[in-house]
Amino acid sequence: MAGKDNQIELAEVLREYEANGTVFTCDMIVTQTSYTKNTINKYINEKLLNQYIFHCDSKKNYRCEGVLSLSNDAFLALMSQSVKSKTPSAEEQFYIKLTEKSLDAFTLALEVYNRPSLKNRVEAFTIMMVNAWELLLKAELLKSTGYDVSAGEDPLLFAAT
Repeated sequence: MAGKDNQIELAEVLREYEANGTVFTCDMIVTQTSYTKNTINKYINEKLLNQYIFHCDSKKNYRCEGVLSLSNDAFLALMSQSVKSKTPSAEEQFYIKLTEKSLDAFTLALEVYNRPSLKNRVEAFTIMMVNAWELLLKAELLKSTGYDVSAGEDPLLFAAT
């Protein structure tokens, strides 16, 4: 329980830095939390860097971005060493579903093409293959643009085929 309290304390410090736009160093975090400098360096480099903490003008100065939007539970899950606690976000689940549907459409296209008894197999293959590529393209667009499923937009409209 003490570990969780320390991590929540770290989250609060980072939220304060983000809210104030403070550029900070590891030493500043050490003075405001009960962590050692080595622990803070490890957390930053392995868990937070380039996701919620970013380098500023030098390698020793950092800035926070996005920590304010994290709940305490989300921050604890992020800092957890357990692989089981890493549940995919709604975006990641949507991306996984799109890629699975794309793979299914691709497999079906190959199955249709390899059936010699079908007269319109080339046309059916073409339709299914275009569908597979479309789903894969949508998944990659989702991944590259950071489409936010929780923003109130209907993900089914995005993935309508």
